Amino acid sequence: MLFYAEFPTFLFIDYLLINPATRGKGIGTSVINMLKAKGKDILLEVEPVNREDQETVRRVRFYQKNGFVKADRIQYRWKDDTGEMYEMNIYYWSPHDTLPQEKVMEKMAKACQEIHNFRSAQYYGRMVANPEEVLHLKH
Repeated sequence: MLFYAEFPTFLFIDYLLINPATRGKGIGTSVINMLKAKGKDILLEVEPVNREDQETVRRVRFYQKNGFVKADRIQYRWKDDTGEMYEMNIYYWSPHDTLPQEKVMEKMAKACQEIHNFRSAQYYGRMVANPEEVLHLKH
């Protein structure tokens, strides 16, 4: 299962799920390669590695194996309605030699605005991921 959004200059993968019974057979890599063939930068969010949860380790390893790089200068954190803090890491792939993290940040802000906040005011009465509040560039 793949949920992604295509913007003029990049793709944002919101959700990628491969059936556990078929993992390790190249299906996920084939899906990623299909997206790479579009010739655009690709961004996605990944849970931080938790050594007690091997799925988080496998997930990061999968994206790294497929050429994705962690945007280590971008902090992406928010609180839910109960005040609990959440954090995700941003990973990206580019068909170009380099992609400055400032550009990754701009694209991620657009994804937050248009994907995570799609109809959020209608359903939640607020923006759930205001880019100005949840994304920060470390210097």
